[in-house]
Amino acid sequence: MAKPDSTAHDRIRSTLAKYCQHVVDREYREWAELFDVDGVLHTQGQELHGRQEILAYIEQTYGSAPPAVNLTVNSVIEVSGSTAAATSEFVTLRPRDSGFEVKSFGRYLDRLVERAGEWYFLERRIVARGVAGHS
Repeated sequence: MAKPDSTAHDRIRSTLAKYCQHVVDREYREWAELFDVDGVLHTQGQELHGRQEILAYIEQTYGSAPPAVNLTVNSVIEVSGSTAAATSEFVTLRPRDSGFEVKSFGRYLDRLVERAGEWYFLERRIVARGVAGHS
């Protein structure tokens, strides 16, 4: 079995982590810029194309939402040259007076591309498996 390119894997993990940090810090432009120029985001039954459309969705959806913490774990990354596929579990937590509650959880299905040493989302599909207030 070939040894994975740890540098590519580390840089992809960095992209996955930046996504979570930009969510928490409400850095919407930086969040959208993690997508390739023509990247696609699949979320809540919508398909958003390109950074501008993704940014508009983020600002509209999260601009007035209560703060949340997004955690990404158990990432499996497969690199093939300048493209990669990653599958990760996510949990979104909402702060409460007594701690945190789970807002949602599920899986990210990602396709990424490397451009000038940085990794960007070509496509992120968010597959929610549970949402607070829904059984």
